[in-house]
Amino acid sequence: MISESRDRWFFGGRHYAATLASDVATRDGLGLELEDVGPAPGRGLVLEAFQDDTTELFTFRAFLADPLPFALVEQFVEEGRRRLTKDGD
Repeated sequence: MISESRDRWFFGGRHYAATLASDVATRDGLGLELEDVGPAPGRGLVLEAFQDDTTELFTFRAFLADPLPFALVEQFVEEGRRRLTKDGD
């Protein structure tokens, strides 16, 4: 994936980085990734929203078994819809 931009978020005492990225190597589309970056140690990639240009599906994946604040997930899904889908305009 090629990173295009990075935004910082803060929820529940933790810092997160949202990255807009394109993927044309394994899929064809645009994704928004959310990484837990701290306090150290960060937990790495926790959420992904992806708009597939081939199937036109907007999908969501979680990569963490630990609970996340609902407000964080809700904001991430809304941000993904706004930045990745045609309906988000």
